[in-house]
Amino acid sequence: MVGNISDASVLNEEIKGLYVIGNHDLADVLPKNQNMENEEWKKWPPFSKNKWFQDIMQNSDETWPKLPTGDHIYYESVTVEIQKRLPKMNVLTNNSVLHNGIRYIGLTIPVLLVRRKKTQQKFIFKALTQLLNNEYDRPTVIVSHAPLFNELSILSSDSVAYNKEYHCSEPKIEKLFEEYNIIGVIHGHYHIPASSGRYRMVKFSGKELFVVCSIYSKMNTGFELTNLLNIE
Repeated sequence: MVGNISDASVLNEEIKGLYVIGNHDLADVLPKNQNMENEEWKKWPPFSKNKWFQDIMQNSDETWPKLPTGDHIYYESVTVEIQKRLPKMNVLTNNSVLHNGIRYIGLTIPVLLVRRKKTQQKFIFKALTQLLNNEYDRPTVIVSHAPLFNELSILSSDSVAYNKEYHCSEPKIEKLFEEYNIIGVIHGHYHIPASSGRYRMVKFSGKELFVVCSIYSKMNTGFELTNLLNIE
């Protein structure tokens, strides 16, 4: 589950798998009572002075470009709340898990921070370096809500979300893909199920890998939903 499942307030004590945080999760897990003196708020760290947090409370859509990059105590708090709803899921918040010999690395990238590309990619490199842990041969899949950058999502230039500035400008990241046995990446963010066939084999850093993504190629134009929307 690549984020934003909390839109539906999902509660399931049996489902197993992986989960990474999406941008809507950051608002959906908050107490419904906005009075921060209320008992429900006592478990949350004091974020009230942060502008981005005030925006989450009032208008979350204004928040996304301002979100903290990388590891942050707020993301840890969100993870705790999601884990309560889905206790048997592995909620990966900049950590990894092994399954059937494959390492899955979950990076906390709730949104594309194009205006802070340098900071974002510095975080991506640092987190991957730590989590890859010099295990060069282990098959590895990287999972995140928002794509790492446009190359890996093959985001169509027809998409309203496309931004030509958001490319991999950090050669150290490409070097990691070259040196390690990274076999694929999985993204979400645009609410079109990856199970619908949104995948492709791509070339990156001189090697071929798979990308499962709701926004690859020309899929995020909305045209494929036209027939459904016209049903009366």
